[in-house]
Amino acid sequence: MDKRLKDRGLMKWTGLMFPEHVAMLRQMRGEQDLCEKPIVDDFMRAEFDEGIFYAMEYNLTVRFTTWQAGMIEYVTGFIHYIDHVTEELRIETFSDGFKRVRMADVVRVDVVED
Repeated sequence: MDKRLKDRGLMKWTGLMFPEHVAMLRQMRGEQDLCEKPIVDDFMRAEFDEGIFYAMEYNLTVRFTTWQAGMIEYVTGFIHYIDHVTEELRIETFSDGFKRVRMADVVRVDVVED
């Protein structure tokens, strides 16, 4: 290979990009990872309730799949308390201590039986 020919790759184009353009490209890349909230109907809510009550009765581990601000998050732990007024669950996680999960954000409930 000829040592005189050195391609600088993308470095040669950075002089043509304004900071606003770079910020917009970063924002677009961040928005690509976002997803829409899955639709949860009444039948699925009833299944969630059954799984939650079953896990509370037998003190089983539950894995919640939640949707928050376009991102899917997972919370795993034991159900400590159900707050019917604020419609929140208090979950005792294995690493973070206690975490609150809003029932409106829950898109899936999996009971882990050991």
